[in-house]
Amino acid sequence: MVTGGHKDPEREGTMESVEVAEPGRTSILTLMLKQILDLNLKDPRKARAMRNRVLTVRVRARRMKTTLFFEGNRVRAEDGSHGRPDLEIAGELPALLSLALGASAVRALLARRLRVRLRSWRGCRQVPRLIPVMQLGKPPSYFGLLVRRGREKGERS
Repeated sequence: MVTGGHKDPEREGTMESVEVAEPGRTSILTLMLKQILDLNLKDPRKARAMRNRVLTVRVRARRMKTTLFFEGNRVRAEDGSHGRPDLEIAGELPALLSLALGASAVRALLARRLRVRLRSWRGCRQVPRLIPVMQLGKPPSYFGLLVRRGREKGERS
């Protein structure tokens, strides 16, 4: 945010909320993902983990599709399939909801209630950062190492 020509250091590079093109006409899947990401991006550690990332994620639940665009310090959610995703997450809506509420992603994958399809190397590298950001609650223990490692490589906190 710019005030009086000077950058506000507290707000520089923060992720405020997920942008949705047409809030009144979006699917329940898009609204669910928006609410979850909005809550999680208020956590400084989770926001720092996704800051300055460029990633396209497609989430599918039956016939509903949502595309999430992580663009630097901005996150957009759009209904439908847009562009070529780096990562695709598919599953039934209850499985996606239980994942968002803190269920184990590994258990859901092994039980085949959730499918993750990697479409690029960028998607492969970002899965350990993305899954905890899509879950409410405390991040896993390895998450602190990912955030700390990114800071050491010159990322701003």
